[in-house]
Amino acid sequence: MDREQRRVSGDPRRRYRPRRRHGSAAPRARVHRGGAGVEVVPLEQAMARYRAAVDMKNELDPAFVIMAQCYARDAVNGGLAACIERLRAYQDKAGVDWVQFESPHSTDEIRQARAAVKGVLSFMKGKLPRYLSAEEHLALGVNVAWYPSFTHHVIWAALSDFMRAFQARGVAAWDEFQAKHAAGSYPIPDVPAAGEGGEKQLELEKRYSKP
Repeated sequence: MDREQRRVSGDPRRRYRPRRRHGSAAPRARVHRGGAGVEVVPLEQAMARYRAAVDMKNELDPAFVIMAQCYARDAVNGGLAACIERLRAYQDKAGVDWVQFESPHSTDEIRQARAAVKGVLSFMKGKLPRYLSAEEHLALGVNVAWYPSFTHHVIWAALSDFMRAFQARGVAAWDEFQAKHAAGSYPIPDVPAAGEGGEKQLELEKRYSKP
């Protein structure tokens, strides 16, 4: 079993997000700063990785989703044509379920990618001046919207507001928060009894700590 197969193997039911593989030879942190200096691996090498992932997915659970994210648009050895070629190859030849265009520079580039890719396609904000609405996605023929950071900013802003109030009014700020947010008015990510929380941990300790 090669490296890509090992990454995909395991119980697919325990995975909460589609598996993504990247065709970039550079660390992801550099890619997310705009792609400066990023190189993509040769197409055949990327294809081999995706084929391995798809083979393992089909062996373990055909319903599992493999998504290929393409960084070729801003790579020093890439460009728009190379990006579109890879998106199409990842889906048509490697057999992934979903491809993502990482850094479109305009809606016209998205239209070109959409015309070339017949299956599931999504795109990140990339060099676009703003996030596109769901309606604008549909107008481009794209029915998957990728909004990765909205929740982060909402959480950061809400936490900042509360901490300022706490600094100014102390525990009274917490009392006010509780008064405004009744129990059950917002989700709390508790682990269910059947999940892998404290109860499951105790069960495993009892099972395997026996002499």
